[in-house]
Amino acid sequence: MTHLTGTPDTQHTADPVSDRLSHAAQCILLWAQDRRVLRLRSDRRIGVPEDEHLQQWAEILINRGIADEDNIAAVLNCAFDAACRSGEWRHWAFLTIQVQLAAEQLGQMTNRVISCGPPAILVAEDPNSEWAVAKEKIRASVGEIPFKNWFDQTNQLERTGERITIAVSDEPSIHYMKTEYATVIANELAEFGIFDIVWRIVD
Repeated sequence: MTHLTGTPDTQHTADPVSDRLSHAAQCILLWAQDRRVLRLRSDRRIGVPEDEHLQQWAEILINRGIADEDNIAAVLNCAFDAACRSGEWRHWAFLTIQVQLAAEQLGQMTNRVISCGPPAILVAEDPNSEWAVAKEKIRASVGEIPFKNWFDQTNQLERTGERITIAVSDEPSIHYMKTEYATVIANELAEFGIFDIVWRIVD
């Protein structure tokens, strides 16, 4: 993803919050261009979101502690997909609501521990475990093919308080699930009072 560059101004003291907002807004713009998210603008033209919306969404993300490019893209993808599932939408305000909802879910997870732990040996999963129950709801949400590709071979290893440890076959699968399905995973696990995920690659 392209980054803005410039010559430092020795007379200007950098504002970390302003810098994060500017970076997030730029990430959002590039995301919108990549996904061709085009709607009617205030200038009566069809195009990507205007600065007003970029800044508004950037503030939502930064206030939730979401500043990493991958997590920004994850929130926006979840928001856009949710908006499209609701039917045809025309106004940016509707997408703003979806961004808020997605940021709340991913922000809750991102502010806690989400990491890859050391390799683990896969054991038979208890069909009544939290992750097994959550997976059945995820299956209904994402569809059979994505479920078979990404979730079917994952197993719960342990649950300790708000933390769950899940075995996964490889690191790319972890990255994809965290990027594409963060919101649906967060929603289902939150019902069990789970907010921390430790992903472990099986042996």
